[in-house]
This record gives sequence, structure tokens and C-alpha cells, in this order.
Amino acid sequence: CKCENGKCVSQGNQEVCICNPGFGKIDDSKCKDCKCGNGFNCTFDVGFFTTSKKCICPKGFVEKDGVCKECDCGDNGECEISRDGAKVCKCKAGYYVRNGKCEDCSCGLKNTACELIQGIKECACPNGYRDSRGVCV
Repeated sequence: CKCENGKCVSQGNQEVCICNPGFGKIDDSKCKDCKCGNGFNCTFDVGFFTTSKKCICPKGFVEKDGVCKECDCGDNGECEISRDGAKVCKCKAGYYVRNGKCEDCSCGLKNTACELIQGIKECACPNGYRDSRGVCV
């Protein structure tokens, strides 16, 4: 087994090339440096004319411009990096951004939208209810 930037490992009755950390397989016997940052792995999609790379970023990181960047909004939202490099949290329904994480809205009613306005939680209460200190009553 030939394996550039990796090692040959027995799997069943054959030898396979396993890439070193921070490398992705470009063909059966060659691994290429991912350059995703901090030893993060990647996959290469080898086409006829071009080869594209996809970083495999762990939880709390997202791929931006070919590298894994730290980006964590907690378990209740998705994190993105904007064009200018800022972290943007897209929270699930019933959650809002507070201190860089998606937190439970807790307006007292199921599926009530809320947002943080100048540091204060505001509930968008349905007809017949009003916001009283962050709870629909």
C-alpha cells in the first residue's frame, strides 16, 4: 500500500490509506493538506477539470472561506459567519439571541416570538395578551 501523508491500515483483507489529521484523501494513495485550520480534516471532490475542498468542522465551528471558524450559538440555533466576519445566530422558533447563544424565549405561551431590544426581552404576544416584563399575560 502506498500512502502519501497518511498510513496504510489493514481493513478486512486489504490495505487502505488513512490520512493524517489535517489531511484529506485526494486519491487512493495520496492525502493532501486541508488547510482548514487547527488540524481539521476535509474531503476533496475530484472532478475532471477541478478539485473542490470541503472542511469537516466540529461542533462549535463552521466553514468560511475554506477554513473552520469558531461559531457557536448553542443547541437551539445555527451559527453563520457573515461576509464581514461577524457571528450571526439563526435561532429556532421560540428562542432568541442572548449573550451570543440562542436561549428559550419563555414568554409563557407556546410559539410566542420574542426578541432582545436594547438588552430587554420583548414578547410578541398574540391578540388578547400583552407583554408584562417578558411574559404574555
